[in-house]
Amino acid sequence: MGTVFNSATEERVLLRAYHVFGRNELSADTRIPSPDVSSLHAVVRWRAQAWTIADFSRNGTFDEGEALPPGQWRPLREGQLLRFGSSPRSVWQVCELSPPTTSLIPLEPHRAALALTRSQVLPSLEDPALAIFQDAAGGWVLDRDGEMRTLAHGDAVNVHGVTYRLMVTERADETAEGADAALHGPLHLVFDVSADEEHVRLQLRHGSRLIELGERSHHYCLVTLARQRVEDARSGVPSSLQGWCDCDELAARLGIDVAYLNIQIHRARQQLMASAPAAAQLCQLVERRRGSLRLGELSFEIGQGSRLRDRYRPVLAASRPELTARPPVACT
Repeated sequence: MGTVFNSATEERVLLRAYHVFGRNELSADTRIPSPDVSSLHAVVRWRAQAWTIADFSRNGTFDEGEALPPGQWRPLREGQLLRFGSSPRSVWQVCELSPPTTSLIPLEPHRAALALTRSQVLPSLEDPALAIFQDAAGGWVLDRDGEMRTLAHGDAVNVHGVTYRLMVTERADETAEGADAALHGPLHLVFDVSADEEHVRLQLRHGSRLIELGERSHHYCLVTLARQRVEDARSGVPSSLQGWCDCDELAARLGIDVAYLNIQIHRARQQLMASAPAAAQLCQLVERRRGSLRLGELSFEIGQGSRLRDRYRPVLAASRPELTARPPVACT
């Protein structure tokens, strides 16, 4: 993450992909309350895999004491000293020039910022206070104890008594992210449950790719939710109402408490979203409403031993019929 530091104020700033320095508190990403600083004084941007700066002020932006040519983009350098206007309190040192990343910025300057991936549990999987993940539209969602809310740039997030603000960085210079970027087609979960119900192996089909996810304890939670979908489909429950499980009842069925149930959901979402970064649907792997949850609108099959026990297909469009669970058939 691009970072600049002001030694006079001890303020550390993480740069957005298009970052404005200036006096106007409404338009500036970093406000400099000095009378000789223009409302829009200078802009730093991430373009073509590099950070550059341009001056748009009345009183100048200075690089190591030398005035930058107005309106011309110049590359930033690590260790570089930038001054906006004439005040010595407006001197910023360039500390880091890595690409921009959406992050949680602590209000306490001595704490480190937390760079966000598409899905993470904070502060850790072993001590989960909350989960933050990116939805299919690119927005950010906070999941705390099963209650979800959408986050906006600048929103406060409290993690064990430490307050952060969300800094959403615009995606710039988007390029293909490996083979996943070229994948198309529906997602399909393949559960393989042992005869004694002690082990659940999971695979994810995405396009032409088969992703092996191995055996994890949270896979049993997912297959339990999948079975509820199947049971409701067989009973003729409408698709919009299928699969909902009361959290307390589900935890009791799994022999765990609700807090650990939430950990299982966090782990499952994190594993699958990390395994297929291009699959936006995985943000809705598990859907929630107050006091209950269900497996999202994904197709799946459940095998046990050498037999296919259940298969489920969600409704794809209003004009197409729903394909619900099928009777057990032998695998070929």
